[in-house]
Amino acid sequence: MYYEVNVARKSPGLGYVHFFATAERSLSTEWDAQRVYREIRSKFPYPEFKVDVTRWDKIGQTVKFKRKKGA
Repeated sequence: MYYEVNVARKSPGLGYVHFFATAERSLSTEWDAQRVYREIRSKFPYPEFKVDVTRWDKIGQTVKFKRKKGA
């Protein structure tokens, strides 16, 4: 699981357009995500910027491969 903070900038006639986002490896806990969100919101104020947070969940599954004869 990780959190992504997305920043969009208001563009006349286009609404909000993607400006930047944090990297997948940047925010792995809710505490970190809240801290970074507050910092980014203070630097990129509404209504010129829109800041959203998305939590991404990952699911892994073990895969069993059959061994080849002689391997």
